[in-house]
This record gives sequence, C-alpha cells and structure tokens, in this order.
Amino acid sequence: MADEKQNLRAILSEARCSLSAAYIGALSTRVQQRVLSSQAYLAATKIVLYAPLRGEVETALIAADALRSHLRLYYPIVDREKRRLRLGARPPALLPCRGM
Repeated sequence: MADEKQNLRAILSEARCSLSAAYIGALSTRVQQRVLSSQAYLAATKIVLYAPLRGEVETALIAADALRSHLRLYYPIVDREKRRLRLGARPPALLPCRGM
C-alpha cells in the first residue's frame, strides 16, 4: 500500500509539473475563489494553509483574505528529525505563501 501511494504521488507530481504556469494560475484562482465563497470558510475563525510546491494550487488569495478578515492563520511545520508535523502561526513579517 505504501509503495502504491508513493507511486501515485510521483505520477501526480510529474503531471502537475508538466502544466504551464498560466494554466496553474488560472486553476488556482478558481479553486481559491470557490474556497473563499464556501460556507465553511465564511464561518471559520482559524485557517490552515500550505505553501504550495511544484505546481500545487496557490493559496495566496486565501491567505490575504484571512489576514484582512483577522482570521488566525496557520501553516504546517515539519520536524524531520522527530518525524512529526505541527501547526505554527504565521509570523507577521513573512509573506503568506511562496510563489510557484
């Protein structure tokens, strides 16, 4: 099962990397607009986002709206040494997301 999951991740990552930046940007905008208009987002007081890598959906519009709306914004932090994942509040001096 783990090998199958890793294989699927590799296939999907390669497929994302083959998409143009313009196409990824257009799809990212559509996804983010859908999230921003969802009942779950509108009712939220805390938001967890990720910093997109290798063609993943951008999250900058959501982060900007969350900050404007004074929502608590968190990102996952990986502790590779302990093999653990925790959530960290966004430091005010950092931009919400990295670019593609």
